[in-house]
Amino acid sequence: MADYLFIEVDLPKQRKCISIARRCGWSSYEAVGRLVEFWGWLTVQPIELLDDKETGALVDVDVDALVDAGVGACEFFAAMIDAGWLAVGEVRGKPSVLIPRFNSWLSKTAKARVRKNLRQRLWRQGVDNVDGNVDGGVGASVDGGVGASKEVRGKSKEERKKGRREAVSEPLDLNAITYPPGFDTPEVRLCIVAWAKYKRRRREAYKSPASQFSSQLRRPDWGGNPDAFCAAVDYSITQNYQGIHPNGRGSTKLTPRNNPGVDYDPDTPCKPV
Repeated sequence: MADYLFIEVDLPKQRKCISIARRCGWSSYEAVGRLVEFWGWLTVQPIELLDDKETGALVDVDVDALVDAGVGACEFFAAMIDAGWLAVGEVRGKPSVLIPRFNSWLSKTAKARVRKNLRQRLWRQGVDNVDGNVDGGVGASVDGGVGASKEVRGKSKEERKKGRREAVSEPLDLNAITYPPGFDTPEVRLCIVAWAKYKRRRREAYKSPASQFSSQLRRPDWGGNPDAFCAAVDYSITQNYQGIHPNGRGSTKLTPRNNPGVDYDPDTPCKPV
């Protein structure tokens, strides 16, 4: 199977794309084709992630080298730099071409993340030929068992206790959450589902999930960036944190009651090992 790219469906109508097209004397559709060609070329180059784990860098490469490689003209790259889709700088004292948000859109990690999210969505929808129970049940309904049945005959003592604990929690309704601008995306919703599942495993389910997540999404820690929220969710799950925290700021506060003794694979933090 050939490699692929993720592009937004309204790319030909976006202001930055139109600006590039005008500067280079192209139609917006030709500009999209040139961008896709350049981005595709980038995916097979030795890109180095910088310390922010988001920006990619072609080290010891300048714009002239890109022109010599035949992937675009000087005016095209100047227009991309003005649009903020490309930058120039230095890495370890060497001239470098920088690609903002490379790890979110063009890296193999980004593609694997989207494929995983797609498999989870299809599994939840009951689509056949999905690769088994994705992530050990992460794709399962978050609401399953919330508001447990009052019928307890035939259940063990532990099952009855668990039912009473879960009955105090409201079901998670993703549409009832108030999302800040730019946060109502499939990726953010999947992160919310993953965190809700994680809290239930710790026996700390939110009583009012919609209210709790509405407050979490408005926190200034994310700087208005939904990717920062998702990264914090993944990191907090891998570190077994009690709350959602950016790297290095969390607290586990584990007790025999809320630590079910589940280990997590750091590459897929929602998956029990």
